[in-house]
Amino acid sequence: MIHEQPLLAHDVVAGQDACGDVVVFAHGILGSRNNWKSFAHKAVATAPGWSALLVDLRNHGQSRGQAPPHTVAAAADDVAVLCRHLGVRPRAVVGHSWGGKAMLDLALRPPSTSGGVDLAVIVDSPPGTRVFGASADGARAGPREEIDRVVAAVAAVPLPVPSRRSLVEQLRAAGLSEPIAQWMTTNLEPAPAAVDGGLRWKFQLDAIPAMLADFGARDLWPALRAHAATGELPDVVFVRGGRSDRWSADEQERLRAAVADGVVVDHVLDAAGHWVHADDPKGLLAILAPLLRAHAG
Repeated sequence: MIHEQPLLAHDVVAGQDACGDVVVFAHGILGSRNNWKSFAHKAVATAPGWSALLVDLRNHGQSRGQAPPHTVAAAADDVAVLCRHLGVRPRAVVGHSWGGKAMLDLALRPPSTSGGVDLAVIVDSPPGTRVFGASADGARAGPREEIDRVVAAVAAVPLPVPSRRSLVEQLRAAGLSEPIAQWMTTNLEPAPAAVDGGLRWKFQLDAIPAMLADFGARDLWPALRAHAATGELPDVVFVRGGRSDRWSADEQERLRAAVADGVVVDHVLDAAGHWVHADDPKGLLAILAPLLRAHAG
């Protein structure tokens, strides 16, 4: 059931000769719609007829006030509600990491509730389960697990933050890399009651553990297989980073089997890590643009 929630914050990027085909872009955990903005402009420029809808997922960016449960399914609901409100059909969806699983959830729904997704491009987001705090092969990783380290580091930052430079220094001292620390500065905004230009997080930090827990517990492989068996599966394309650590041996085997059975298509961009659209945007665009052109209405 789709419950009434505040609409997601969003941007529309209108492409050349846009005629109603819409591709939705969804970011990963601790991200925002701005993560996809530059790439989305390039995507619609190379695929005439398409426009892009960039969303801030619940508890991220400017999307606030969505009620629990903070789950993958609820995030898919949010996107479906927004598309209906805007009167657009999400003919294609593109999602990275957490947003990838949410977009796959949406794509696997009946057209009456999904809006009619024909193409799902899932960027470095395994459909199966994962226990956070463990490495991809299941071994306890503790502080080595990147998302756990990032969440722990940002939770320890006193608010308001005096400046972006101060945030970088605190996160670097907590063991995060310079690129990750710099990326986290894009998640800051002025704190309403702060003096001297203090900053706060854009995302709702207290909701992140629940979102990660559901992401790890949700297994979409059975739904993928069931839809394929009935012939109702949209085109599902996985794009993985060759240097990503997100795919366990079991997930890779399930993916290989699904490819062999014609259920999904798999691409690997060797030069990319987990953040595929940042590490190899040209490679990702070379995959996505022909797909959008082929699925244009």
